[in-house]
Amino acid sequence: MNKVLSILFIFASFLYLEPSAFSGNSAQQTVQFAVEEINEVSVSGDPETMYVAPGEPGKLPPEVSESSTTYNITTTSSNKKITVHLTQSSYDPTLCYLKVNLQPPSGATSPGDVQIPGDNSSANVVTGISKVSQSGLGITYKFRFVGLDSEKLQQSSFNFLVNFTLTDS
Repeated sequence: MNKVLSILFIFASFLYLEPSAFSGNSAQQTVQFAVEEINEVSVSGDPETMYVAPGEPGKLPPEVSESSTTYNITTTSSNKKITVHLTQSSYDPTLCYLKVNLQPPSGATSPGDVQIPGDNSSANVVTGISKVSQSGLGITYKFRFVGLDSEKLQQSSFNFLVNFTLTDS
């Protein structure tokens, strides 16, 4: 009986040993991560050239539109907006206008067609953006002459460098 008690005592002592006594065959770590703020917007490329067809005699040519490009957006933040402004353009608001319309991501809103200011200021094109990641959202441009100043129409094409900025509302 002494042998049985000795064996039981040895077995019971193994049950009460701390897990660290067996730490040779396993290990544990606490892994932490943090997500930095992400605020990214990109476009799919340049839109196709918009060709203005002649209008009726005595009238301005009709508005033309172009919808071949898209944009992508990712933000981990809340209450963001996309603004638009022009740089390096031959834009003259007395001669023509350029409008843009961005399809809003889920939960956001768009005012529709927005005339892009020609004075280096910006305009809101999407508002109410919060914690979203979407791609392939549509961009539509509209161009129209509003005046036909013969001196200003000496050039046969107009180039606009359009900038979209994701920023705080």
